[in-house]
Amino acid sequence: STCFCPKCKAKFKEYLETVYKIPYQDPTVFMATASPPKNYEQAWHDFRAWMYGKTAGDMKQKLQEHVKKKALQYKIVFSQSAWPAQPQKKETLAVFKEVFDYASPQLYLYTYWGNSGSPKLIGNGAARIQENEKGYQRLMAPTMGPGLGYMHASCSLDPHSQMLYQILEVAMAPRGAGYIMYAPRDIDLGDLKYMAEANGLLGRFSDIFLNGEVHSADKFLIAEPKYQSARLKKLGDEVLMLVADYSTYDPIETYIDVLIEDLKFDQLIDVVTGEVFKRSTEDLTFFSIPVKETRARLLYSGPKKR
Repeated sequence: STCFCPKCKAKFKEYLETVYKIPYQDPTVFMATASPPKNYEQAWHDFRAWMYGKTAGDMKQKLQEHVKKKALQYKIVFSQSAWPAQPQKKETLAVFKEVFDYASPQLYLYTYWGNSGSPKLIGNGAARIQENEKGYQRLMAPTMGPGLGYMHASCSLDPHSQMLYQILEVAMAPRGAGYIMYAPRDIDLGDLKYMAEANGLLGRFSDIFLNGEVHSADKFLIAEPKYQSARLKKLGDEVLMLVADYSTYDPIETYIDVLIEDLKFDQLIDVVTGEVFKRSTEDLTFFSIPVKETRARLLYSGPKKR
């Protein structure tokens, strides 16, 4: 990061003159005011992101030089475990794109991403953050924590399965690419069970997860309650959809209504149970998907029997 020391201020002066092309002002002065000038405030945040990227880039370069010098058969890959302030200038974005190969946000720390602090929507929140990062979408493989790392009042009934929901939500993000596991001592067979289920689904539909075109939920989710999410990816004639309802503590059956007009194969199949869903008998324009114990369902439509 940065501070207000003479070295950082000298670097900031250089950044202002070369990137923003505006006269230097002392950040210790304008950032201490109640309402800093917008262009200088944005420049300061951009500068901090630029310094963050440049510092990581220096580290990466040193490691690459060492690997080359020793003729080691390794590839140096850098991940970014925190979401930085969204840079505005292409010069800063270029640094990030060059240095960081993928993002690995620590989802087990970010319970505030879920509504009212609920971890049930953390995966959905991570996917939405990536959707909003125009011009800066890194591959995303989040860092997750099992067992007690998920303990929270709103998930006390199903702490293990939180992992499955979050893995699938992130896999349906524009550039989801798997996940990393930070393993505290309390990892157990319940965690491993849901990790295995997620791994099976990620492998089975890897082509759609990695290469599918993302379609906005705003176009097909008829109503979007506070604790409901829907994500869709399309690859050719194949469609993969994740629907989830995290609104209840007890496994009470709820319904998610989705409007999909351009399905080549006009049905949705639950990829775990094989259950087939047709359009609603009351209104043939939409599908009504029941969600109960599973909290979330992954659905497929296409010509293949997967």
